[in-house]
Amino acid sequence: MVAADGAWLRRAYEINFNTFKDFVDEPGRPLGYLFLDKLFQLSAPLPTIGVHSRTEYFDSLLRSSAKLDSSFLDEVHETRARVASSRNEADVLDALRSVRPEIREAVAADAVDKMSAPEVTKSTEHALQPFADLLLPNPRSIKRFLNSYSITRALRTLEGNPVDRDALALWTILQSRWPSLGDYLERNPEFLDYLESNTDRVGMPDWFCRIADSRELQRFLKHGPVRLTPELIRQCCGGR
Repeated sequence: MVAADGAWLRRAYEINFNTFKDFVDEPGRPLGYLFLDKLFQLSAPLPTIGVHSRTEYFDSLLRSSAKLDSSFLDEVHETRARVASSRNEADVLDALRSVRPEIREAVAADAVDKMSAPEVTKSTEHALQPFADLLLPNPRSIKRFLNSYSITRALRTLEGNPVDRDALALWTILQSRWPSLGDYLERNPEFLDYLESNTDRVGMPDWFCRIADSRELQRFLKHGPVRLTPELIRQCCGGR
C-alpha cells in the first residue's frame, strides 16, 4: 500500500518519460495515468470526516463532550438492527437513507461490514452485471471495476453518503476509462453538459474537446443504465 499524491506521481512520470508521450497517450488517459494504472491495482482517496464525527472529535479535544441522549442511542440501535437484517446492498442503502446524517455516521462501520459480507457482495456483483458492456473488453478491466466500486462504496458509506448504486457504478467506470476527464469533472461537475454538446465548447481545453468527440465516450454517456448529472457526480465524489 502506497500513500501518495496521485497528481504528483503522474506528473513525475510524464516529465521523466516525456519522449514516450506522443506515442502512448490515449484520449482521457495520458502517460502519467497509464503508468499508475499499470503499477497500482487500485487507487482510492481517503474518506472525509462527517459533520457529526468532526463535532464529536472537537468536543473530545475540549473535554466537553455531552452525553448522548437516549433517543439518539435508540435510533442508532434500531438502524444497526435494520442494517444487520439487510439482504443486499439496496436494503443497506435504504436503511441509511431513512435516518438523519448523524445516525448514518454512527452506523457507517456496521453498514460497510454488512456490504462486505459474502452473500451481499455476491448480490451486488449480480446487480452490476448490466454495466459489463461499458467496460473495456479484458478481465483486468472487469476486476478493477468491481474492486474500485467496492472500495468507493465503502468510502462514501463511511462519510455517511448513501449514493445511488447505478450512479456510483457509472462514475467508477468513467474514472477508470477516462481518468483525466474524471479528475476534471470532479473539480468542475457543471462542465458535464459540455460533453454532450457539439457546438458550445468555446474556451474549453483542447484535450477536453478531443475526449468529448470520442465515439466511445458518447456511447458511454448515451447508453448507460442511468444518466450522470453534476449533482450525482458531487455525490459520487463525496466530501472531496
